[in-house]
Amino acid sequence: MLSDREIINRFKVKSTDRVLDIGGSMKQRQEIKVDTLVDIIRPEKAPYSASRLLANRFIELDVTRQKMPFKDKEFDFCLCSHTLEDLTYPFLVIEEMSRVAKRGLIITPSMGDDMVFSHIDFTDWLSGARRLPGGAHHKWFFIKENKKLRVIPKNYPILYTRDFQVIRWKGEDEMILYWERKNCK
Repeated sequence: MLSDREIINRFKVKSTDRVLDIGGSMKQRQEIKVDTLVDIIRPEKAPYSASRLLANRFIELDVTRQKMPFKDKEFDFCLCSHTLEDLTYPFLVIEEMSRVAKRGLIITPSMGDDMVFSHIDFTDWLSGARRLPGGAHHKWFFIKENKKLRVIPKNYPILYTRDFQVIRWKGEDEMILYWERKNCK
C-alpha cells in the first residue's frame, strides 16, 4: 500500500494543493494535507478510525447516488484509495472525481490480488468448508489499460467454481491509476 509520503513524492502533491479525499474516513491521511473529506460516515463514527476529523472539512455524501457539491476543477488533487471496490455503483463518483479535480489518484486492490482465495479454510458444520476469494465484500475488479480504467463486476459464482481457484498471486497488490486533466488553470 502506498504511504502518504510515497503519494506526495511520486505524484508531486504540494502542501498548498487543495486535496479532496473520497472515502477516507476509515483511514485518514496523516501526512497529506486534506482540504475536504467526502464519505458516507464521519471519521469520529467510523470503526478503527481516528477520534477526530483531520481534514479541514467533512462532507457526508453517498457517492453512489449523489453528485459532489463542488465546482468544476475546484480541487488540485483528488485521492480515492480502497473505496471504489466496495461501492454498489462506482461510476458516478468516478465521473465526479474527474469533474471536480484537476488531477487525481485511484487505488484499488489489483484484480489478481482480489481473486486469491484466503489461506484460512473457514469450516461450518452445516455448510462445509468456505474459503473466500479476495475481499469478500468487494463488488468490482479494476484494471488499468493504457491510462484508462476498466471496471468489471466481481462474479462470485465464477470465482467459486472448482476450475477457477487462484491460490497464489505474484503480481501487483494494487491497481494504481493516476489521471490528469491537461490545460487546467
